[in-house]
Amino acid sequence: MDEHRPTLIAGGSIFDDLSATLVVPVNCLGIVRFDDAREFKRRYPSWFADYARRCQFGLVRVGEPFAWTPRDSSGPTIVNFPTKFHWRQRPAIDAIARGMKFLVFDAREMGIRKLAMPALGCGIRQLHWADIGPLMYQALMRLELRGIRTTLHVPSYVSESQRSHEYLASATRESGELFIPRPRLHAAQVAQNPAV
Repeated sequence: MDEHRPTLIAGGSIFDDLSATLVVPVNCLGIVRFDDAREFKRRYPSWFADYARRCQFGLVRVGEPFAWTPRDSSGPTIVNFPTKFHWRQRPAIDAIARGMKFLVFDAREMGIRKLAMPALGCGIRQLHWADIGPLMYQALMRLELRGIRTTLHVPSYVSESQRSHEYLASATRESGELFIPRPRLHAAQVAQNPAV
């Protein structure tokens, strides 16, 4: 079971492991106002130019992550994860849930083999870790089952109990369902792909 769990890092920088595909939270207007995205813009200006151009043409949609790979292999692949339309808006939990499902199903097509993810939407006056942490963790578990190594950077203010594997794997919505439900498969599909 342990081999299918994301690595949890309290604090730290997403840029510590540049062998991984990095996830950056973005909006749909091409404006970077917060620390993570500003650091991406500083480090990878060609990434920002591509992201801003896509926004200009209306190609960036909330809840639909997309990958960018540098042409000259001078940096990591970056997954743009649109969590809101306008930079002043609060990130939407539903958009993050939709984006995580999108990522789970499209990670292979994006060429992802290893993924480093920040705590999406957990900046100042934004979403609560108790709402968003389990959602991200449970989706990353699905990627681990597909052989993609993942790291989740947990905000340093999160209590030890709320950043444990046990808490994140078992926390549920108010309805009692897991944040990212296991896919319902027929027996034939399971036989063909036992890792799903």
